[in-house]
Amino acid sequence: MSSRFLCIHGHFYQPSRENPWLDAIEVQDSAAPFHDWNERVTAECYARNASSRILDSDERIARIVNNYAKISFNIGPTLLRWLARHRNDVYLQILEADAQSRRAQYGHGNAIATVYNHLIMPLATKRDKLTQIQWGIRDFERRFRRRPEGMWLAELAVDLESLELLAAHHVGFTILAPHQARRVRAFSEGTWTEVTEATMDVTVPYRCRLPSGRSVAIFFYDGPLSRAIAFGGLLHDGAEFTARLVARAAAGGPPKILLVATDGESYGHHHRFGEMALSFALQQIAAQNAPTLTNLGAYLTAHPPVHEVEIQERTSWSCAHGIERWRSDCGCNTGQGQHQRWRGPLREGMTWLKEELDTIFEREGRAFFSDPWAARDEAVDIADREVGAVDGFLGRHLTGEQSASRRTTALKLMEMQRQGMLMQSSDGWFFDDISGVETVQVLAHAARAIELAAGFGASLEDGLLEFLRRAPGNLPSYPDGGAVYTALVRPMAVSPERLVAHYAIKSNSMLSPLRGESGSEGKPMLSPPAGGERGSERVYSTLIREQSRDAASAGQHSLVTGRVQVQSMITEEAHEAAYALLHFGGHEVHCAVRIGWSAREYEPVRADLHARFGREILSAIVRRVDAAFGPAYFTLQDLMLEDRRRVLSTLTAQTLTQVEEAYRRLFVEHRPLMQYLRDAKAEIPAPMLVAAVFVLTRDLERELAGSADLPLSGSAFSLVTELQSWGRDVLPERFEPLMRSRLEAALAGNGPARDQLRGANRVLDLADAAGFALNLWDAQNQFFQLVKNAPPSAADELRAVGERLHFNMDRILVDVRAG
Repeated sequence: MSSRFLCIHGHFYQPSRENPWLDAIEVQDSAAPFHDWNERVTAECYARNASSRILDSDERIARIVNNYAKISFNIGPTLLRWLARHRNDVYLQILEADAQSRRAQYGHGNAIATVYNHLIMPLATKRDKLTQIQWGIRDFERRFRRRPEGMWLAELAVDLESLELLAAHHVGFTILAPHQARRVRAFSEGTWTEVTEATMDVTVPYRCRLPSGRSVAIFFYDGPLSRAIAFGGLLHDGAEFTARLVARAAAGGPPKILLVATDGESYGHHHRFGEMALSFALQQIAAQNAPTLTNLGAYLTAHPPVHEVEIQERTSWSCAHGIERWRSDCGCNTGQGQHQRWRGPLREGMTWLKEELDTIFEREGRAFFSDPWAARDEAVDIADREVGAVDGFLGRHLTGEQSASRRTTALKLMEMQRQGMLMQSSDGWFFDDISGVETVQVLAHAARAIELAAGFGASLEDGLLEFLRRAPGNLPSYPDGGAVYTALVRPMAVSPERLVAHYAIKSNSMLSPLRGESGSEGKPMLSPPAGGERGSERVYSTLIREQSRDAASAGQHSLVTGRVQVQSMITEEAHEAAYALLHFGGHEVHCAVRIGWSAREYEPVRADLHARFGREILSAIVRRVDAAFGPAYFTLQDLMLEDRRRVLSTLTAQTLTQVEEAYRRLFVEHRPLMQYLRDAKAEIPAPMLVAAVFVLTRDLERELAGSADLPLSGSAFSLVTELQSWGRDVLPERFEPLMRSRLEAALAGNGPARDQLRGANRVLDLADAAGFALNLWDAQNQFFQLVKNAPPSAADELRAVGERLHFNMDRILVDVRAG
């Protein structure tokens, strides 16, 4: 075995992007064509590293590999939480990669833990540092089913107190940048040597002895090579990347390790195809076993430190001024030519707010928990609301009567603390302007914490705003943090009344025939049964149980009244509520909501409204609704953005149906003339062509949206041919997603493999006929799984489809047979 070792570490992270009131990420148009930035970066990086391609000399796929099985990595808990909920396939591949690495590395897994939500540890209180480490460890244990050997510090921001807490929690090692070492010495020597990045030996682990007498191991990454990977374009050429790694690791003498560490997003998101350069390098290096690929836990066990180090406290890997990037206008930014004088007041405001929240938590928590802080340290267990988790947590920590009201108050205190943690995430200070999406996000967490604190008699918003008004912005539209808070943060708040209105509007069949889609977090929602007490429906992080519902219509107008129970799935707080929804036709709705109404209070109002509806003019009904429910009301504008778009799309579709009928009549009636003009090479009037293209396009869309269990019919091919015959291309931006989905559905079907392959071949034929290429990435992954399970009788079909999907089928079949 080589005495030279190589460890490539990727730090994969996304902040909490969820709206704190909804526990869901709202649509982010800047991430288009994806729903949000988590989804986009997953498609460009996290998923691609789980199924990375290694190509042959003809650029055909020779292997699909899981990079996580060969590299050291940490994945932030806020990202893992999102992946588990939205991309469980990628999440499971990551967990499996760690399990594979444990088998390959003598029980040492590639994954290491991360402080929970990426706050700057030296700027946090000791209590918050402790909780960040405990949450990071507990989250890691729950997901990876083992203790973490190491832990990543956010931005590698370090101080001795943080290292003391790591050591106290039996974390064996962490990673730092070479400039974060102050001086080093061998265990056998008494003299310390001052070091710089240029003189620091980063090829050995170090022991950092702490004031308590404990110690922790520290690995220092290779600075120049890591920067070349992250910023120097080294990932643009897999062969050059491999050569640089091998050359850097090749030196004589005793065992040494080359560690490179970058943001994991370098491999695919920041550098397109970076994950393929990584796969290529890993394959080449593993084949020659020089250097030997390893992870840090395995290396540390085999080669414990024989040197010790003293660190430069309050330093980080991404600020040349220590940790000033997260509290001052130090000059570190993304190069947009803007100042960051807002960072200081924002830091001061968040520090003040956290102190206030902690005071409330400790004072109020004593009445509910035997030890409020010990309870908080375990509260990460309920972050995902897994079955039984809340009951288990409260069973361990809630004292006294286990009533619904005490449960709710206890959970509110914990949610206030969770939001207080999330509002300290480093991203809020990292970028250039206080109006940036990352800063708005941490302010939203602060606003939700403030709202929860108000339930305990505290009024904190004005205090935070005093700090924010001293935080100058760069944009005239947002001159300071107070303006940002007012314009961008407050509108994110979602009251129970608004959620009830959202439910009522979405439930109106005239507005939303596709009921049950909104806020489902990828899970189907229950439609209420007819008659009696109706069903329950999840609206984001709220469960709405419909108690009664009455509907009436008069011409184009409708009235819906109902009574519901609204319960937060986070705090279990429940309210009785009633609503009255008037739909005037089209997009005009008027929805009023009252929280706290009992059935006795609601019933006479319901009866009166339905008695009047259809007999009195609408304006009188509106006045009666406002008199009963109050002057505040909701319209379509109060739906969450993507749900508003869905409803408006439904309304638009109703109009388009009428347009289609008119165009279809025109096309059918004048088709013979159009064909004659075309054959005679005469000009076809534009309105006729518009009608033809519209009708044929709609018909082709319906064909592609049909059942994936059946092969594409000949009609799809005829429609493509006819569209082309009228001198029109089949537009990729419109049809590529539909054909791609049909191809993926065919390969993911449950039927016989040969039928799946024939269906896939048919879609590929149609794409060829249409004249454009499909994005085959997901289809290739599905095909690769199909190859592993297909019977020998499907060999011919496998080869035919595989070659069209750009696989080297000889290599693929050999690898699959080999196991």
